[in-house]
Amino acid sequence: MGRPRLIVRIAPTAALLAWWLSAIAMVALSRGAWGGSVLVFLALVVLGSASAWLLARHIAWSPATVMGFTLAAHALGALGLPLYEDDHFRYLWDGYRTAVSGSPYGVAPSAFYGDATLPPEMAAVLSSVNHADVPTIYGPSLQALFLLGYVVGGSHELPLRLLVSALHLLLVWRLLADARAERVLLYVAQPLVFKEVALTGHPDALVALALLLAWQWRTVASPWASAVGYALALAVKSSALPALGAWLLARQWRGLLALTLLLMAMYAPFVGSGTDLAGLRVFAEHWQFNPGLVALLAPVISWHAAKLTMAVLATTLMLLIYRRVGEGSPESWVPVFGLLLLVSPVINPWYLLWFLPLATLTRHSWPWWAALGVLFSYATGLNLERDDMVAFGIAQWALAAQWTLVAVGLALSWAARARVSASASAAASRRSPSPTRH
Repeated sequence: MGRPRLIVRIAPTAALLAWWLSAIAMVALSRGAWGGSVLVFLALVVLGSASAWLLARHIAWSPATVMGFTLAAHALGALGLPLYEDDHFRYLWDGYRTAVSGSPYGVAPSAFYGDATLPPEMAAVLSSVNHADVPTIYGPSLQALFLLGYVVGGSHELPLRLLVSALHLLLVWRLLADARAERVLLYVAQPLVFKEVALTGHPDALVALALLLAWQWRTVASPWASAVGYALALAVKSSALPALGAWLLARQWRGLLALTLLLMAMYAPFVGSGTDLAGLRVFAEHWQFNPGLVALLAPVISWHAAKLTMAVLATTLMLLIYRRVGEGSPESWVPVFGLLLLVSPVINPWYLLWFLPLATLTRHSWPWWAALGVLFSYATGLNLERDDMVAFGIAQWALAAQWTLVAVGLALSWAARARVSASASAAASRRSPSPTRH
């Protein structure tokens, strides 16, 4: 047996072993191994990403084996702890406030500092809530999830994380109804997915789940079917708003009316106590982390003007994407959400979960490169324990790695699309009849 043939035969087994070793090591890292080193984390991310690509390419997967892999990955993740993140404290606090007062809105967590009536365990949660002076930014869909998590687990984060994992399993199952199994495996095996969903419990993939349902229900005659999916997405994160572009262009007034009524019903229980808009306003005006193109323009003009310019540019390009694709679908949503993040002043790694699952239903390859690159944004002054850096400033080498990987992914996607277009044109030319000479 020749050496190349031997390598081909052992590569799948080696990749499978490497992926699970990287995932187990990441769980250990979350529990304090290697001092929680972000450099070890990034090494595991690179190993896991390479292994995921080999697994998807060299192993024959079925829907059943993909579901089994996903379930096992989530079970492993449940043994770890949230890594480099503390958002779960806000989730638990929101669930508690909904349980005791009927609404998490209208009052910032900091208003309860020193409240002697708080249960000791919730006082401990409150002390760890980040940006406690800002009201919650999460919509009714997530608030229902946070409430359930609090009812089941109280101040413990694991039950809520398991609920997020269960919904993620539902997402994977629905993806397998339309996407090839190996594409779904490529998504599930991404280190970003393991870290942000199984380990940390970020619920942002629920945006993708809701949009997926809206798309899968598009053949139902009633406008309410897709409207339910869109409403659930918007009630998870307002960032789902660009997904409505195709409906607006097509003037789907019945669907938009159904969507409006559904959103009114979802927010109705909180009338009188406020909504997530108060927190979102603060977020939009003041927060920035790992900004995209807006950071290049801000030094030339004011930060506010840069954000406004990028918003106008992005909206224009999004409408052009919808005109080209012709419908709201994964084929249009993936570039639309990618564009949204590219011009955003805040790009957290888990934001890619808004569209990364949907990439399994497209030919786009750049999302997988972006999913690797964005994890380099964890190389902050805080995580690197660098006193000479701003706490949430990202190391220059990490920024260079992140944007290089994104650029490589975009270039490869463009080249692949160009080859497909050239092949299609050549095939059309061969099929067209030769001109007749007279």
